[in-house]
Amino acid sequence: MHTFSETGAGVPAFLAKLWRLVEDTETNDLISWSTDGRSFIIQNQAQFAKELLPLNYKHNNMASFIRQLNIWIPQNYLDR
Repeated sequence: MHTFSETGAGVPAFLAKLWRLVEDTETNDLISWSTDGRSFIIQNQAQFAKELLPLNYKHNNMASFIRQLNIWIPQNYLDR
């Protein structure tokens, strides 16, 4: 559905890791694209934080992950 090349060069590490997580069909039970492909859905926050966050980021803190989302994804983009 999506390709990493759509993000362009110089993508921040947080976003590149997030993209790989959402694109990985092996993780669809915890994080996947929405049906329209414009957003992603985390199915089980506790399990996502416990199992996937520490493998991809330096923590397992869901609140920290959400703070990073708020930094990198402008609110006006989310409102579209």
